[in-house]
Amino acid sequence: MNRVGPSHVSTLGRQGRTHLGILTGKSALRTRRLMRWTTLLLGLMAVGAAHADFDGPAPLAWRWSGSTSVVPSGSPMMDADVIYAAVGNRMYAISRETGGQMWRYPAGAPIQANFRTGAHMSGNMMVAAADNRNVYAVDRVTGAEMWVYQSQFGIQGTPKVVGNLVVVPIEGGRMVVLNGSTGAVDGEAFDLPGGHSGQFSVDGDSLIYVSEAGQLTAFDPGSRRVEWQQRLERFSRTTPPSVFEGTVYVNSGNYAVAIRASNGRVAWQSNVGEDLVYSPAVNEDYVGVVAADGTIQILNRDNGRPVTGPKLRTQLPPATSPSFVGKMFITNGVNGSVNVIDPVTEQVVFTYRIPMPPVTADPNAPTGPGAGRGAGGGGGGNAGAGAGDDGGGQAGGADDDETKVDYVAASGPAIGMGDSLIVMARDGSILNFDKNLGIDLTAPFVEMQWPGSGEVIWARPPLNFLFNIADFGSGLNSASVNVTINGRKYEHVLTPDGRLFVVIGNSAPNPPLSNGRQEIVVSASDWLGNEIKKTFVVVADVSLSPPASNQGTGNTGPGAGSGGGGRGRGSGG
Repeated sequence: MNRVGPSHVSTLGRQGRTHLGILTGKSALRTRRLMRWTTLLLGLMAVGAAHADFDGPAPLAWRWSGSTSVVPSGSPMMDADVIYAAVGNRMYAISRETGGQMWRYPAGAPIQANFRTGAHMSGNMMVAAADNRNVYAVDRVTGAEMWVYQSQFGIQGTPKVVGNLVVVPIEGGRMVVLNGSTGAVDGEAFDLPGGHSGQFSVDGDSLIYVSEAGQLTAFDPGSRRVEWQQRLERFSRTTPPSVFEGTVYVNSGNYAVAIRASNGRVAWQSNVGEDLVYSPAVNEDYVGVVAADGTIQILNRDNGRPVTGPKLRTQLPPATSPSFVGKMFITNGVNGSVNVIDPVTEQVVFTYRIPMPPVTADPNAPTGPGAGRGAGGGGGGNAGAGAGDDGGGQAGGADDDETKVDYVAASGPAIGMGDSLIVMARDGSILNFDKNLGIDLTAPFVEMQWPGSGEVIWARPPLNFLFNIADFGSGLNSASVNVTINGRKYEHVLTPDGRLFVVIGNSAPNPPLSNGRQEIVVSASDWLGNEIKKTFVVVADVSLSPPASNQGTGNTGPGAGSGGGGRGRGSGG
């Protein structure tokens, strides 16, 4: 049994890679380029044209919402411009171009249970397990039921299609194998070597998983045989390994590790120096990993060497595994953000925060970016940086706790096809960003949360201004945000939850306000260049008494928070 960990890093030099028979350097690059050109030419011969790849800012073309009372798991699946997902108590096929429903299963009354662990698809079969211990198989073209299997035991994880078999992970580290055509049980339930946590990947006729004992295992469910095992020093039970073109990629503590799927030998391992979480993302050229604090590292797929210079950092920890869509590296933040990063330039080229959708009469009706805007504004309330309560009101409107904006994180890695970037959210909705299918002519919106525009305020420091700023069409470009007071630029802080602070105090870079009328102009653009410049007016009065001690309603600083002063208005939601 091989062992992967820091003690073996020094043995995996050039000689070790040569011994393992792994193409490295220029030879591997030439081979992959030849394979890519061959694939491209065959594709052109077959369909007459090649799809483009998602390459940056794009409007929200549509948002489909499935009815669900539970949080879905994982990502949707795609094939031939159709998106497939198991959400709530149904399975769906959705048009990539329109967001319209093509079929749903069941077509009549929904099942009396919920799909919590996503679905898997191979060939014309789509399978998913519900929390009633049933596994449902449908024809992905028509949505017609193929068979239903009722387990005697609780199902732990997502059933997988492996050749003509469907493997069902059940509680107690066991597994049941079904005939894919009929759903009949193929033998008795058996103990999976090392146990399992329900997280599997498929490579040909093999299941790839990390056992409860920390062994990366390749298992043939047809023969019930372990093909190889590789012990990991540290491992995650919450996400499956990544498999790409005959190589398995896993995170083990600070290490990203590449292992050959054919024999379990280590191809390379790279010490990123951060505590890695979730699964690596892989494309033709790169391996991308994320750390618990949001640190991103892009590695060369041939040898594991870092491609990016200084480590990239997002503002918040990740909510899911990352992914590659075309050449772009995608991370999903716990604040509902979808972040698109160009690994060549090391720049964030697009970011979008997913708002909770408005309530619609038809829960399965797709909505465009205009409908997303109706979800309202965010911010306000007790707003110390990242620790305050959400407040705020509806877009362009009143302070009403019932209409405050809430954001929702993605349920799984983003996927893509052509120019589309597709994300499933934890509320059961699916969003499609596409520059050819969507149009966004609407600028971001800005609200002044504290103090209110037109108010008379105490003029002396400490004093903070709080704004709510967002864009639900193509996302707010944070680099475009600018604030001036009476024509003078004031420094600001834009938090990950969309709150814009202007801090005036003894330790802040901004000067105190002069006595009298203050004209505050906030300008911002979305990623497509739609711009807003909005003016707010307050009157500063040095003769006012200092504001009363904060009682939980005026703590609007981006750090510990300083009390905002004013008359006739509380602060935030």
